[in-house]
Amino acid sequence: MKVSVRKGDWAIITGAIAIAVYEKTVVDDADLISNRVAVYQQRAPYLTTMVVVVTALHLLSALDPRVDPYHQAIRYFRRNS
Repeated sequence: MKVSVRKGDWAIITGAIAIAVYEKTVVDDADLISNRVAVYQQRAPYLTTMVVVVTALHLLSALDPRVDPYHQAIRYFRRNS
């Protein structure tokens, strides 16, 4: 079985590596991504929760493209670039 790695796969791999390197090299634990999200959660709980949930739903392809803000943003930028 041949496995082909597409551009999107490389984007995911690169993003995961970038996050891992950042989390490994960060000096102050307050700058860890999860800790920053916790701060955002305290300051703007509804917005933070909404962004996390919508991002997860987008990555799971659980949103209709017509209501997926990431999908709509990409469509907008592709049309206007």
